[in-house]
Amino acid sequence: MKEVRTKRQHYVPRFYLSHFAAAEGIIWTYDCQRDEVRPNSPENTAVETNFYSVKSDDGTYDDRLEKWLSEVESKAAPLYEALVAGKIPVDQEKADLAVFLASLHTRSPALITAAAELKGAMTQRLMDFIARDPVKFDLSIDQWARATGQVIDKEQREKLRAFIQDKERYSMDVLRQAGLSAMGATDKIAEIFFGMRWILVRCKEQHLITSDNPVVRLTPPEAYHPIYGDGGFLNKKAYVTVPLNANMLLEMGWAKELPEGLYAANKERGRLYNRQRARFAERYLFASRRDAGIQALAKKYAEPGVRIAMEPSAKLAPIKVKRRLGD
Repeated sequence: MKEVRTKRQHYVPRFYLSHFAAAEGIIWTYDCQRDEVRPNSPENTAVETNFYSVKSDDGTYDDRLEKWLSEVESKAAPLYEALVAGKIPVDQEKADLAVFLASLHTRSPALITAAAELKGAMTQRLMDFIARDPVKFDLSIDQWARATGQVIDKEQREKLRAFIQDKERYSMDVLRQAGLSAMGATDKIAEIFFGMRWILVRCKEQHLITSDNPVVRLTPPEAYHPIYGDGGFLNKKAYVTVPLNANMLLEMGWAKELPEGLYAANKERGRLYNRQRARFAERYLFASRRDAGIQALAKKYAEPGVRIAMEPSAKLAPIKVKRRLGD
């Protein structure tokens, strides 16, 4: 019997979204780019056809990523319920939840798009390196000509070389699936999350939202180095926030001032958590209610918050990440 594929793939897990649904099972999606709000079920929210499946030349799909994510979710779901109930996991349970939280980060459209952009930028830098040296450029063209059987004369080569170096004459389209390689970092990030201190924060005075990029890492400005960056999750001053439902949030970090446990947050702290979700969202915010304040927040942060950062001297042609090339 032929196995039935899962074509409709959630880039935010259904069971996670269900914790932000209203009593009637509806979740509200706030489109930051279009300034639109619409209700739907978790089943029909944050879903796209073949988001994690790569189509082969023979027309079949490689579904290994989608199947792996399903396994991660199945293992994490009961542990997640205990976390929402106020139980901080330990040992293997903490390790399994850490993998889920890391995957929640690496599977996000924000990180996958940023990774695809980075590949486009690296390709341009390689092209620049080759085009700067006429000898290297000719050798590269010769290699391509042998592989394709096409002939490019000297005049055409010079035009092509000049074209590559003039960033105002073209843009680069990159297939979004090129960024799926970002998910390879899941295990390493899970190890880091496992080593962090976990605390639960309850926000009774402020309704919490989530987004298509739920896991947010923040580092104070003073911990950022102009050349080496901020060290990512390993920075000892970094902390990570993940909303768990409309009034509970998980905060992970290295600071030892607070022992693991459950804490209360005031309204302003809850608003800060919501701003973090809006600032780093790729496009969508999700909430259990329709609210003018959330819509205003979505409009304020209309631009994606996670993008590549190249040194100021790096001149790049515009990079456009697309679901399908030719769109």
